[in-house]
Amino acid sequence: MSKKIRTWLGQVIEHAREVTLTDAKFHVQPAGRERVLREKRKNVHAYVSGKLKESFWHTQAPAYVWTAKQRITYNPYKHKSFVDKKTLKPITSAQVVHISDKRITAGEFDQKKRGMY
Repeated sequence: MSKKIRTWLGQVIEHAREVTLTDAKFHVQPAGRERVLREKRKNVHAYVSGKLKESFWHTQAPAYVWTAKQRITYNPYKHKSFVDKKTLKPITSAQVVHISDKRITAGEFDQKKRGMY
């Protein structure tokens, strides 16, 4: 999850340091997970999809205030799906998700833009 990639019909059209998605869905490809378990080696088989709300390049500030309500994680050796990091309950979707570095959080954002009146 170190690189955020925006695609359109399978083609990479943008890289970003952080992204915010709405109507997010969490996907784990079972065959890919089984391969990780069998080979004890990472491969790309899990991802988050959704509608792009905003993406961030370098150090630009987001246009809204983000409030994280839930930390989400995925470890193929421990779980079959993405899970709430605190409760370990499976997560399949979220209304709003923010991905930054290796941290995924679900929460809400204040529509008021930063720096505005």
